[in-house]
Amino acid sequence: MKALLYIITSISVLVVPVQAQKNKIKVSEDTYIEAGLSARIPMGEKDSKNIKVFKSEGTDKQSRTGLLKFKIPGHIKSYKRVSLYLYVLVNRKDHIPNAMFNLNVFGVQNDEWSELKIIWDDRIKTGSLLGTKSIPQSFNKKRELVKIRLKIGAFKKLIDKNRDTIVSLALANTEFNKINAVISTKERSMKQAAYLVIE
Repeated sequence: MKALLYIITSISVLVVPVQAQKNKIKVSEDTYIEAGLSARIPMGEKDSKNIKVFKSEGTDKQSRTGLLKFKIPGHIKSYKRVSLYLYVLVNRKDHIPNAMFNLNVFGVQNDEWSELKIIWDDRIKTGSLLGTKSIPQSFNKKRELVKIRLKIGAFKKLIDKNRDTIVSLALANTEFNKINAVISTKERSMKQAAYLVIE
């Protein structure tokens, strides 16, 4: 009778976790456009320290949409996650204290706009919805840092692999519930300016 010898060899594989590289990109242009009497006024000159967002699908003087532009470095070619960070103040409404501000982030294909010239009457068409966030009212009157995860597929479509390294985003309030918000610009504070984290 032959003895069968089973030799079990254990092979240990060392897996070293690799932290994904994070690329932080500050906004290069930031402003908002306003309808009504301000429809032909560039708010980037009149109110350069704020991005006001409210009732974006309206047509009166309270209808406002924010715009952001980012220059994506050419070395960033492969990534799996993109997040937008904003410093936001949601103005308090005592009679509806639990109401949230609904912020939508849309892609903008047209990057040929300037923060010092863009006006409501020349507003550019928004594209795909990249992300949404419901933000509570700011009872301490402080601007809080808000993170919005963006849809990676829709984001990548904003970049032309051959030449276009500019990404434009629109900040809109399409679900109007009488709550409005103010977002910091780079002119107000570089520490509170909008930025992307790409990883």
